Amino acid sequence: VTLPAPNMLGYDFEGWYEDDQTFSVPYTFDHIIDRNVILYAKWDLHTYSINYFLDGGENLNNPKNFTVLSDDISLTVPIKAGYKFDGWYLDQDFNTPITKLSMPIYNDVNLYAKWTAIFNVEGNTIQALTEYGQTLSHIDVPSKINNIKITKISDYAFQGNTILESINFPETLTSIGKYAFASCITLQNIVIPSSLNSLGQYAFANCSSLKTITVSSYINAREDLAYFENAGSNDGLILYVKNTEKLSPYLLSNNSQLVEVNFLDNKIKTIGSHCFSGCSKLERVIGGSSIESIEEYAFGYCKNLKELPIYEGLSTIKIYAFAGCESIEVINLPSTLNYIESAAFRNCYSIKTINYKTSELIDLKSWDGIFSSDKPFSNQITVNIDENVTAIADYVFDNLPASQLNYCAKNLISYGENSFDDFGSSEGLNVIINDSVLTLPNHFLYKNDKIKEVTIGKNVSSIGRGAFCDCLNISKITYNAIDCQNNNSFAISSMYSANNDVEVVIGDEVKSLTNIRFGMSGRHIISLTLGKSLNVIGDWVLENCVFDTLYIPANVTFISKNAFYSGTFDVNSIIVDENNKIYTSKDFSGNNINAIVNKGTKQIILFTQNLILPDDGSVLSINNRSFAHFDNNKYVIIPKTIEFVENFVVSSSEKVPVFLEFEELPSWAKNISSNAEIYIYSETLISNNEQKYWHYDENNLPIINT
Repeated sequence: VTLPAPNMLGYDFEGWYEDDQTFSVPYTFDHIIDRNVILYAKWDLHTYSINYFLDGGENLNNPKNFTVLSDDISLTVPIKAGYKFDGWYLDQDFNTPITKLSMPIYNDVNLYAKWTAIFNVEGNTIQALTEYGQTLSHIDVPSKINNIKITKISDYAFQGNTILESINFPETLTSIGKYAFASCITLQNIVIPSSLNSLGQYAFANCSSLKTITVSSYINAREDLAYFENAGSNDGLILYVKNTEKLSPYLLSNNSQLVEVNFLDNKIKTIGSHCFSGCSKLERVIGGSSIESIEEYAFGYCKNLKELPIYEGLSTIKIYAFAGCESIEVINLPSTLNYIESAAFRNCYSIKTINYKTSELIDLKSWDGIFSSDKPFSNQITVNIDENVTAIADYVFDNLPASQLNYCAKNLISYGENSFDDFGSSEGLNVIINDSVLTLPNHFLYKNDKIKEVTIGKNVSSIGRGAFCDCLNISKITYNAIDCQNNNSFAISSMYSANNDVEVVIGDEVKSLTNIRFGMSGRHIISLTLGKSLNVIGDWVLENCVFDTLYIPANVTFISKNAFYSGTFDVNSIIVDENNKIYTSKDFSGNNINAIVNKGTKQIILFTQNLILPDDGSVLSINNRSFAHFDNNKYVIIPKTIEFVENFVVSSSEKVPVFLEFEELPSWAKNISSNAEIYIYSETLISNNEQKYWHYDENNLPIINT
């Protein structure tokens, strides 16, 4: 029997079988049929193909095959970089469009993709948008078009587009030409790829709706390129920075809409010169803790910037880096800062606080300082020197009109000759030496005529030679150093004369005052408070006192004979605490004699113009360095109980009478200063041209014999 070959649409005939369940036994026609036979045809579904003609595009989810049992197939959209998909067609002339394959279909299908170009492209460069491209509000620039890598956008390519709102650039892009997006007035957001290294002049100028720029690359730049001139919306422009170590010079220079710079990671190291200079609306910089160098004019004249991106790790600040930042109130100079150029903070008129933490800063080479200003500062300025600072660079605070210096450096080893040149406000400088300070160097704040008040912390153990010397306008000194070695500190050279008298307060914990000169060369101590713990009053400490009452506390155990050396002592009353074991101001009867008397030696070491020398033996001698200033019509009576006068010095506009209760001139009379008129005692009238005499009158007052 000849093999029958049946047909069924959508199926392929696979042969005849005697069983219709498993189709396991095929029937062969190579023998004589000698019985009734039932044969079953076996069928397999035929697989039809879909052939896609994509013209360089990429099929995504469309199937490649189907059968007569398949569901209807809705065709999805393919992609082709740089093109818009215009639909599927059954013919290559694009006459018969199709969106769905409706089943059953009993043949293979050819589908043709139709495309419309978005860009006009020449090689690796986008030259312009096509007519269709100009209608798009969002554009993704592909990395490749027609299998050619896109690396450039040409000059003027998108200029004047009024539809475009956002655009994405590929990481293959290296160059954007001049005016490429200029005056795209609806463009709102752009992301500069990390691959970009060249940006043309005015590339995004006048993009007046721009809200955000994201930068992740360094671009070779020039001052005249003005990439983003007049770009930014009226609501403000924000710059986001990521994945780059350096921001380009002049990147947003003179942009009038930038309000915020936000560093999204800690990769940034350098802010290029003029990067944000003249950004008058810039208010805040977020992040940037990894910044190491801020180049010249980087934030110059950002007059609304309120906080600076200065953190630990910053090493370099160039000239005019923050000049003209008129809203800055706090400036931190971190411990890592080792190089700063003059005028870095010039014309920052609103400064209130400067925190200085660096010991690594090399000396400035300019007289101009880093805080120079063309007009007065609007706030009082406080300078805080950190406790770990060991060196202060030359000129760093030159010409800074600070009102207060909070000095906390434990052990300052060195500072420049001009570190504090002309430092301080014309209205006065308050210097506070914090309790953390252990030593002050030689010539610290030497010849600073702005200082009005000085406070010395309790833990200062050494004040260097010449510290605070020739500071002619100091009016108050609060001295809390418990036990300190001074070296003629606060002295005024004989060639100068102080402009102010001084109030001196010695703290309650202070134990010793030595080699410190509070009053001299025209500077009088007009108020003096000695702390209750004071033990030692050393050389020169109490010269030039001109107040009413001097009080010596109970714990004073030593007063140097030079304590009142070389100066006017114009005090009306001296009181020694009655519990003092070494000194007294009273005679044996308890009467105050307005003098400091050593109880042991019975020697006067200081007396006033109201001196009353007792004759009860409580005073036996007068010290070498005793001083008194006498008003006119004052006199002194030295009783015959006085055994020796080492050096009796008086000062007055006229000669002061000194009456000796001695009938003969004692040998020590020659030790009485030449400004005294000496008289010896006689109960009768004596006429002697070589010696003047006196006696008591009926009221027991001295009268001169005539």
